[in-house]
Amino acid sequence: ELTGKPVLPGQLEACQLSGKRVLPSELRTSEFSGRRALLQNIRQSSLSRMVLLEDEAIRSSSGGFCAPSEAINCNWSGQLTHPEDVSICPLTGLQVDKIWLSRDELTGLSALVALLRTPMGNAVRIDKWHEIEEAIAVVLGG
Repeated sequence: ELTGKPVLPGQLEACQLSGKRVLPSELRTSEFSGRRALLQNIRQSSLSRMVLLEDEAIRSSSGGFCAPSEAINCNWSGQLTHPEDVSICPLTGLQVDKIWLSRDELTGLSALVALLRTPMGNAVRIDKWHEIEEAIAVVLGG
């Protein structure tokens, strides 16, 4: 289906992504999953050079790829993130995707920076802060 060349029966192999039946030379095997797909769907990890399918890979903001096993879990979103896109939040010490950090003179998680900049006069339900603090302490174990 890719080259249009005539072939003998049994010579073609199916791409495990598109289902197209092609010559085996048109396919590559993912080192991550073992699935075989067309070369156009193959990516290489910018970290380890591992060959994997694009739908298995974690893409960086600069267009690089890595395997899920090479990615870092963003402590803010819970999403796997390419290591190139991870930074440490100076306010919390958490590893987070850079997209969640503020980009001005007060660096940190944007949500926390916004809270820190909110005048106390605008605070809502200050009477509940102690209850919230206790609930968070239970979840965090201290």
